[in-house]
Amino acid sequence: MKSVLTSVLPRRCVQIASGEKFFDIRKTCPELKTPFKCYIYCSGGGYQTPKRQRQNGQFWIGEPINDVSPGRYYGNGKVVGEYICDAILCRTVNNFIIQEDAEKALEGSCMTQTELYRYLGWIEGISRYEQKRLEFFAWHISNLKIYNIPKELDEFHAPCDRTCNGICTLGCCRIINRPPISWFYVEELK
Repeated sequence: MKSVLTSVLPRRCVQIASGEKFFDIRKTCPELKTPFKCYIYCSGGGYQTPKRQRQNGQFWIGEPINDVSPGRYYGNGKVVGEYICDAILCRTVNNFIIQEDAEKALEGSCMTQTELYRYLGWIEGISRYEQKRLEFFAWHISNLKIYNIPKELDEFHAPCDRTCNGICTLGCCRIINRPPISWFYVEELK
């Protein structure tokens, strides 16, 4: 079954894991009917978590670094969890008439209006016609599951055009060996 592997910055992974972020803002969306499964790949992104939560370029979710217990360690460059995307809301910047409109559209995304504009490539002085084309998609995060042990990219396969039933002998189900820039399709893990 087709799923999606999304690339998420480490600080956004922490916000998702804490439940603070329940909408993931994207420029595009997959051609899948909701609900579908999304895997969360924690990108390197260059983000530095607070010193008390850093160790060797890895980050910790929820607990400070002195509480070293199994199941709390997560790494950049790994798939740290999954969720069900049960709705995708399409929004356009043109709908932001007043500040409250922007705040309501971005609620649950942990994104500011300035961050959204930068992400969408907003240019100062853009015409109303061009604003209409600045649309974004809010993917709703539900049934979140953060893994005790992060998964490696090579555990995932590209969607197969044939019916291989999980065991590919034809070589058509290639292993994923590079992270997504934003997102791409993968086969659901069994």
